[in-house]
Amino acid sequence: MFNILVKACEVNMAKDSCYHIFEELFSAATGFTSFPYQEKLSRKDVNKIKLLKAPTGAGKTASVVLSWVWRRRYASKEIRSETPRRLVYCLPMRVLVEQTYENTIKWLDRMELLSGEATWEDEKKKEGLKSYIPSTEPLEEKGSDNGSSIGISVYKLMGGEQERDWDLIPENDSIIVGTQDMLLSRALNRGYAMSRFRWPIQFGLLNNDCLWVMDEVQLMGNGFSTSAQLEAFRQKFGIINNCHTIWMSATCEPEWLETVDNKPPTSRETLYLSDEDYKVDILRQRYNAPKPLEKAEIILEKKAKPDLERYSKSLSELILDCHTSSAQTITLMIVNTVDRAQSIYNALLEKKKIEGSGPDVRLIHSRFRPFERSGLNRLLSEAPSDSGFPEAGRIIVSTQVVEAGVDISSCVMITELSPWASIVQRFGRLNRYGECDTPRAIWIDIDTKSNDADGLALPYTVKELEESRSILENLKGVSLKQIDEHGPKLGYQHSYVLRKKDLVELFDTTPDLSGNDIDVSRFIRDSRDADVQVYWRDWKKVDEAADIPPTELPRATRDELCSVPINSFREFQKKNDAWIWDHLEARWVKSTKRQIIPGQIFLIHCRLGGYNEKIGWLPESKNYVTQVPVDETVSNEATGEDHYTSRTWVTLSQHSINVVNEMGDLIGHLGASGLNGFEDALGEAALYHDLGKAHPVFQAAVLDTVEDEEKLEERKTLVWGKSGGSKRFRYDRKYFRHELASALMLLANRDIIKMTSEYMKDLVVYLVAAHHGKVRLSIRSLPKEDLPWIKDSRYREGVRFARGVWEGDIVPSVELEDGIIIPETCLKLDVMDLGLTGEGDLPWLERIINLRDREELGPFRLGYLEAITRISDWRASIKEAQEREAL
Repeated sequence: MFNILVKACEVNMAKDSCYHIFEELFSAATGFTSFPYQEKLSRKDVNKIKLLKAPTGAGKTASVVLSWVWRRRYASKEIRSETPRRLVYCLPMRVLVEQTYENTIKWLDRMELLSGEATWEDEKKKEGLKSYIPSTEPLEEKGSDNGSSIGISVYKLMGGEQERDWDLIPENDSIIVGTQDMLLSRALNRGYAMSRFRWPIQFGLLNNDCLWVMDEVQLMGNGFSTSAQLEAFRQKFGIINNCHTIWMSATCEPEWLETVDNKPPTSRETLYLSDEDYKVDILRQRYNAPKPLEKAEIILEKKAKPDLERYSKSLSELILDCHTSSAQTITLMIVNTVDRAQSIYNALLEKKKIEGSGPDVRLIHSRFRPFERSGLNRLLSEAPSDSGFPEAGRIIVSTQVVEAGVDISSCVMITELSPWASIVQRFGRLNRYGECDTPRAIWIDIDTKSNDADGLALPYTVKELEESRSILENLKGVSLKQIDEHGPKLGYQHSYVLRKKDLVELFDTTPDLSGNDIDVSRFIRDSRDADVQVYWRDWKKVDEAADIPPTELPRATRDELCSVPINSFREFQKKNDAWIWDHLEARWVKSTKRQIIPGQIFLIHCRLGGYNEKIGWLPESKNYVTQVPVDETVSNEATGEDHYTSRTWVTLSQHSINVVNEMGDLIGHLGASGLNGFEDALGEAALYHDLGKAHPVFQAAVLDTVEDEEKLEERKTLVWGKSGGSKRFRYDRKYFRHELASALMLLANRDIIKMTSEYMKDLVVYLVAAHHGKVRLSIRSLPKEDLPWIKDSRYREGVRFARGVWEGDIVPSVELEDGIIIPETCLKLDVMDLGLTGEGDLPWLERIINLRDREELGPFRLGYLEAITRISDWRASIKEAQEREAL
């Protein structure tokens, strides 16, 4: 059916009447008729839309996802080509990611556009996602402008989520749904919870050829201003293909988007719901749904533990009193902090214990492991009309995790005083569809004049609470219509703004001399919201003196990772051992020996406690923590190496031509317009990327994997790029990096690079050096490296060395395909010094900074070219391994 519609559309693309075809797509995906504003998003001028402001329940998610699908797959060729390949959907909380991820897969599956395999609890309706594995097959059609030869893959990026190699197929259409922590950290070249050596790839891909959607921006804190600054910097520095951002919220005003470098959207760049939208029955009902407002007599006055207990007991009585007249309904209580939510939940359980059976009581917040959280999330989607819903109804005690985007509708909504934008979102969970006969909206005041005011107001400020109180005291109801008519126009103050200097510095991924990185947490969330991830495992002692985790311990999985505030974790690890994986040393080290920054992953022994399956993160608990089931065959992924090796015998010449072929295919898929004229540089980098493997240290390591003496002599006659030996691959020199040797060989033989300009030759050299993410802007020695003059008397004392490469190393002549010969080369490391070399050449750091800052390149384009180079190498290695398995 869609093919017929597409042909009709292409014939009549100039006519507005064509766009009604989007309604067919929307209906097929959702089962509903699209609203007028949703149809506008499918039009040609969507690239001019910066802000979408729509009330809760108006279908913003379906709007942007399905309009992107329409434009990418079914619009005219012109529109398809200008629509980015990747839709990046960024959300402030994990629960919203789960919901958006599942809905997106469901919509695509219903339209038969989903790439990969999804299984459902209800296959007919595509409801209740059980599992989904996206396809990793690349495009078959070269030059395709919309990836029509393959479906659309959907990926989820959250702390602990196993990434499905979305960065392996950059030419394919894909939708990436993730938290602001995971997505913004990657866009800033400091990807949380991933190997540091993979940072530059996702930095390059997420800043080019993407439509970013920032949803529920009022909850994003500093991440909101960072997204605006990134949008401005992409336009300033230049990108490859289109990259555009749409911000969405029920409360965001155009002025909020004004930052140092980003201008606020004009009226033509802002999309609101029109009178035409509100004429639709469903929207009109939701917009006018009554929500009478009342103020509770309870007030939060003090933060001491006895006062918290009294407050929680009073609130539990209020909640039960409100719920008794609402059997088989949902009562939702939202508080501002996890500790208060836990305390109120315990008080409710105690009350139930005394009085006997009653409503089902649940606690939901952000400090649960996904293993437990997934069951809680399913409860959120249950409606009183569903079979199996508790006869006495359900009480949900929650924090901000349900205040926005979560599709839940309660008949009683009780909330602590919070900023007005949050209040609007919270009451959006009340009588959401106008289905309740007697809805109740109740707010709890917080004393902002007490000595404890600042602490009581957290995570907000006293000023924010006082402004919100003044609004609530003048409202009789909080229906969407009443809020629009009587609510104030909200202001917004950006507290920490990413500047040009910050972004430029982040291009360098080299840690400082202490092994620490630039902390980007202040650009992603407010400092008070910064989290690390922890997980619990039970292992046997390998050393009686120190309970060190075994090196082969399987990697952390998404289901077992718990988000924990940094300050709370710091206090916990003062009394309990916690461990972090050292990428460089490939071993576990105690957390107290490392700088603790957001996004890091720490390991705790189960016997040390710190968690309760019903309560979540509970640092004072000393009870044994039940380990989440894990696959013991999954190795520790944090060794810092690339994920793709072939473990098969491939000569250096053959591997080079394999990578050249993969690069050619990838360039063919992306098209010349997608690479801004850098195709030749990419081809040269692919050809020469592994020259340094001819280095005697690499070849000795290859031959050392051979156990059969007869085969060893045979292997010695060739120069190898890959080893298929059964023994472990080890270098004789610590931290040896063949790609540094490759770059130095090219610098010494620049004339073999077939580029006309010197900066393009430097680009080729950089791409060669950076193709494992370990040698980029700087070349320097590492602590604990082997000293050449001590290990080998042929090297004079004080000779330069870096990453296992020593000045004066001789690399034999290398012959590649088509008779290309690189002569025997003596490696020089004078480029690692500051200032001009003895021959008057620029040092390495200055060369690469000049590349990064060139108008033709800039950090985003350079990162993208780096990603394409590395992906070609990966794909060649994968195919080499597959060919070996086929034999």
